Amino acid sequence: MDDDLTDKRIFAQSRDTIEVVIAAAIGIVSVAMSDARVGEYGVVHRCTPTDLAAVDETIVVATETDVLISDDGGFRETSFGPAVAVGGPDTIHAAGPDGYVSRYTGGHWAEVGQVDAAVRAIDGDLVATTDGLVRLTPELPHVGLDDVRDVAVDGRPLAATATGLYSLGNGWMKALDGDFRTAATDGDRAHAATDEQVVERTDGTWIPVAVDIDAPIVEFDYHLHVLAITAEGTLLVDTGQGFRAAPLGIPDVVGLAIRPPA
Repeated sequence: MDDDLTDKRIFAQSRDTIEVVIAAAIGIVSVAMSDARVGEYGVVHRCTPTDLAAVDETIVVATETDVLISDDGGFRETSFGPAVAVGGPDTIHAAGPDGYVSRYTGGHWAEVGQVDAAVRAIDGDLVATTDGLVRLTPELPHVGLDDVRDVAVDGRPLAATATGLYSLGNGWMKALDGDFRTAATDGDRAHAATDEQVVERTDGTWIPVAVDIDAPIVEFDYHLHVLAITAEGTLLVDTGQGFRAAPLGIPDVVGLAIRPPA
């Protein structure tokens, strides 16, 4: 595989240009997109990432050795240590393999507390763990469910679990049965996926979406269009007429985040 992974399609910069950042075994990959077209892409930092999140215009990466934060065109270390999950969207949080969760403020990490379970994902004030959902307060209380793989809090919160997809209403209510791996929402649009199926919420109803994928979907994100990435590095873009695939040749993907123009 070419070290810079560069695709030579180049387009003029426009107000619709975004940077899609992908975390994979090879490191951190930056993909330029204009509208729904993929332009140049390449590795911008070598590391072994475990998770990825966008916090405002900052990209935060959990790695096997530290938490990295985008800074001045590169990535800098933060002295967190090994991390298994990071999250936003307003404040940077990170969790280590020992269950300790910390908040990054003023250039320093401040411990929130320790979760007595393996952390899988962080979004907003919720932490997804092997024992269920935990709220990001000093007591880190358990707030429902079990074996949660992913959580998304914008609008009506969603949780992907081993037994189904749940949404928060009068408590956590099951929306669909299934072994769900990921869930995402921007408050208006919402998607979730098992290893074999993708669903989207339309007018309050969850419906299957036809997607030709080479591996399970790792993550969704939203800008003008809906984006998703598979574990084998196929970028999926839905412009309103179904998902279109763009294989990038980046295996072992663990995360995706969109950084809009500054």
